[in-house]
Amino acid sequence: MVLKKRSKEDTILDLLGKINFAKSNSHNVLLIYLDFKGSFDNLQYSSIINSLDNLNFNIQTLETLKDILTNRQIAINTLHGPATLRQLQGCRQDSCSGLSVWNLVDDEVLQ
Repeated sequence: MVLKKRSKEDTILDLLGKINFAKSNSHNVLLIYLDFKGSFDNLQYSSIINSLDNLNFNIQTLETLKDILTNRQIAINTLHGPATLRQLQGCRQDSCSGLSVWNLVDDEVLQ
């Protein structure tokens, strides 16, 4: 059950209502829960950027968000001096924007 434009709380309450209705009418209930292992760690920036085009944001906001996800690098100091690596994926699940970013691309993943 994928419900768009609804909070998680509303979706859970709706699901519980459907389960209770089915049980009260002596119907069987089957619930399948999907947990995508590593979904936040493997979230590709290109997928996020492509999903941004579906938003009704002004062009300056969209370009700023796309710029944040373009040409990202990780830099660390090593015994041999600084080292950099291009970062093409990854989003912290517990970050302020993590769930919002995941919601941008969840339709693509589920399809």
